[in-house]
Amino acid sequence: MLVKLFKYQLSINPIEAYKERVLISFLWITAIFSLLYVAISLFIEFDIGVTTMLGNFVLFVLILWGFLKNIFSYYVAANLYITNACFVAITTCTYFSGGLTSPVIPWFILVSLIALLLFGAGKITWIWLGVSVAIVISLAVGSIMGHEFPVAYNEKHTAFFRIVCLLGLILILLTVSLIFENSKNKAFAKTQKKSLEIMDSIHYAERIQKAILPTRSYIKELLPESFVLYKPKDIVAGDFYWVESKIIKNGAAVEKENQLVLFAAADCTGHGVPGAMVSVVCSNALKRVANEYMLLKPSEILDKVLEIVLEQFEQSEEDVRDGMDISLCSYNTSTNELQFAGAYNGLMIVRNNSKEIEMISADRQPIGKYENLKLFTNHIIQLYKGDRIYISTDGFMNQFGGDAGRKMKSKRFKEMIFEMRNNSMEDQEFILEKQFSAWRGNYEQLDDVCVIGMLVK
Repeated sequence: MLVKLFKYQLSINPIEAYKERVLISFLWITAIFSLLYVAISLFIEFDIGVTTMLGNFVLFVLILWGFLKNIFSYYVAANLYITNACFVAITTCTYFSGGLTSPVIPWFILVSLIALLLFGAGKITWIWLGVSVAIVISLAVGSIMGHEFPVAYNEKHTAFFRIVCLLGLILILLTVSLIFENSKNKAFAKTQKKSLEIMDSIHYAERIQKAILPTRSYIKELLPESFVLYKPKDIVAGDFYWVESKIIKNGAAVEKENQLVLFAAADCTGHGVPGAMVSVVCSNALKRVANEYMLLKPSEILDKVLEIVLEQFEQSEEDVRDGMDISLCSYNTSTNELQFAGAYNGLMIVRNNSKEIEMISADRQPIGKYENLKLFTNHIIQLYKGDRIYISTDGFMNQFGGDAGRKMKSKRFKEMIFEMRNNSMEDQEFILEKQFSAWRGNYEQLDDVCVIGMLVK
């Protein structure tokens, strides 16, 4: 039973649980105060005080007995005791102890008002309203009909009761403060635990996303002179890169070696967890088109991916307008022929010994819901030894930074690409990453970044 008294079940709602802790603390403080009042009343031979507070303490014992017998909850027990104890005390003190001049009246009014303000709403509102009216009537009647203080009490011991009331007030404020601090700490610990659980989930999602992305060693095997700069804004990303190898045998495509390499840089709607979820849908669509439908022409791949993505999102009852922008290339390692198709994101070519970047524009439509959708355009480009090609998402170009805090934009990005054209592909990745960090400075990374570069050998 003692365990039940102190290890009671609190509400799940943190605000309600806090209220319950405070009210139950009031229960014990008021009971202790009653015993203290009895002791002082005995010391000054104030019989009315002894009788009143002993009555209150008996009431306290009876209500706790009701709780232990499961007649009502601890919360209701605390409500019943404080309302009744304050009512009895105020009525008695105003009548027998000089009306409103009694030094203990402020104590009981304070306890009643605090309890009423904190716990007046709910299933027992009517109790509080009734008690409030009764207290007001008691104060009025006691003030009109009240007896004078006993002389000894009035002259010699009023200070004792004022000190007791002050100590009681301090005890209440300290208790409420401690309970609040404890509740705050528990809420903070709970929030931290929840945050850690969420971060664990996100890190696990990162592992899944990394498992979907092709490994760097696989990319190097297919495209030895290449780099992939991949910088998610958050732990997981809406951007992703995709690489598949095929050979053509009797007009059919089968997985094997690296005569034909499909590679892409894709930017899905959003970033973080939402973007990562869209990237899984779009990445799976690309893989499915390449392996199940055996399509190799970039424009045909994007047409089919668009169909699959729209079909996937149309299964939702909501109007889902997510999708992706993408640059998709098909590179024949034997003939150096490159085929390209893009949704918003284009292709950059730096020819050997050229003085400018050659741009191949993408179609101005996404992989996703869009008005007036059309078939994607397929571009065929003959590459030669020493040529370099680059595809990227818009995260690098849209980054705020520099001295003026403006977007980098495509012009400055192209200048960076052209200026480092004579460096090795490995060095180019390092240079781009360094320049991105320098440009960003103290600004937050705005979006995911994905840049792929390749040198024709």
